[in-house]
Amino acid sequence: DWGLPEDLQVLGRHAKGTWQRQQRYLAAYAKEPIQSRAAKAAGISSEAARLWDRSDVLRFRDRLADARSRFDGRLETLLLDLSTVIQPSPSMGRRVTF
Repeated sequence: DWGLPEDLQVLGRHAKGTWQRQQRYLAAYAKEPIQSRAAKAAGISSEAARLWDRSDVLRFRDRLADARSRFDGRLETLLLDLSTVIQPSPSMGRRVTF
């Protein structure tokens, strides 16, 4: 979790509110990395997320990359788990005639 860095703790109320909105967005994005859906889940506009990314507001880009990595890690774990559960049957890939 990205806590508010010490050098940003002197920010005003508006910037702290932006940080909190970004954190909500990033949590949603880490679960489903589709910008429009993450924005809706966080209660912000997609344009706000694009602006934060474009302008790197409050170091947003690094935090977004971390959210993507968290999603990728969960997806990789899920795929590995599925690959151990799903075992090919002996007839898979062979033509079966009756």
